[in-house]
Amino acid sequence: MFKGVHLRLLIGPTVPIPAPYHITNAITSIEITNTDSGRDGFQITLRMGREGNSGGSSSILPSLGGNNKLFLDFNLLNHPLLKPFNRIIIIVTINTQRKVLFDGLITNFQVTASDSPRGGSNLVIMGEDLSVIMNNKEKPETYENLSDDQIAFKIISSYAKFGIVPLVIPPLTSYTPTVGEKLPCKAGTDFDYLLELASKNDYIFFLEPTDIPGVNIAYWGPKELKYRPKNPLNVNMGPDTNVSSLSFQYDALKPISISGIIRIPFTNIEVPLKVGLSSRSALASNSASDLNQGNTREIKFRLDGLNFSESFIEAQSMVNQSMDSVSSSGELDIARYGDILRARSTVFVRGSGLTNDGIYYIKSVTHRIKPGQFYTQSFELTREGLGTTMQRIL
Repeated sequence: MFKGVHLRLLIGPTVPIPAPYHITNAITSIEITNTDSGRDGFQITLRMGREGNSGGSSSILPSLGGNNKLFLDFNLLNHPLLKPFNRIIIIVTINTQRKVLFDGLITNFQVTASDSPRGGSNLVIMGEDLSVIMNNKEKPETYENLSDDQIAFKIISSYAKFGIVPLVIPPLTSYTPTVGEKLPCKAGTDFDYLLELASKNDYIFFLEPTDIPGVNIAYWGPKELKYRPKNPLNVNMGPDTNVSSLSFQYDALKPISISGIIRIPFTNIEVPLKVGLSSRSALASNSASDLNQGNTREIKFRLDGLNFSESFIEAQSMVNQSMDSVSSSGELDIARYGDILRARSTVFVRGSGLTNDGIYYIKSVTHRIKPGQFYTQSFELTREGLGTTMQRIL
């Protein structure tokens, strides 16, 4: 039985504390974006007015008459807890289960002024997850005799004071270049370099809060495609329906294959390279390669300066990323679903027919919360083909 949703907000410059009542009571809406590419973000809208300001402003405006509160500043605009780069943690409790939706920093705010002095104006504070601190400073550095996963672990570990815990999965084909072969160099920010290293290994990198407030996992590893049983998304199933809308799309032009000739560095040896199939676990029973009837686009491999192992990993990553040709989007109400979706995991869809039913990877989720009124999630799903691989939920 659904027992309701309770919202909690922690905020502060170093160690976030529970937000005071006059801040939480002013919240009119919250939107949180959770995606498998880039950084997660939030937007909180608060109503504000000019009541409750101090400083004796009315005493210095005796000749103006009327309501001198019109000349005071907005009551939340200069609040010390709502300053840029303060930390915000957003927590919801669903059916007695605590879930941390977001942990990040305030990076932007907007003010919309209204004619009404009593709460008609809005303050919108926005921010990004803690990976923004990894993108705040360019730090050129070299990594001698380190593999990509060792570099990722070293970079992430340097942010331990922010409660960031590294979870680095070494690639099956992890390669450690010697100084004579190659010296990995970082010219930009830590965040951009971690994304670059992840992409080249067909990996993803992101920060995700744990359900312990203030503790975040920095994941550098493969897309998690293993299905773990949780609430399915039900469509067209009468009283069991928990999805407000759901649509599907297949893009036949997205999948690619890659071929080319690799010249081994420091030699005159040339080796043919051809990659046409995904190396990821299958979520669908019919892949894009089967559905396209042999009409998959072929791309020539043009990267130079890599040995065969590095070239193969790069080509395989490009092919894998192109195979997500099926996309789905929809919306659900938390009161009916009874749980939350998180990007970068999987979910089972049922009720849409055997062609579209089955396991999907959750690409992005947008939480929309209006306290006391509703809590919805819009979502985007993806997989590599059509047809379900499971006839029943385990």
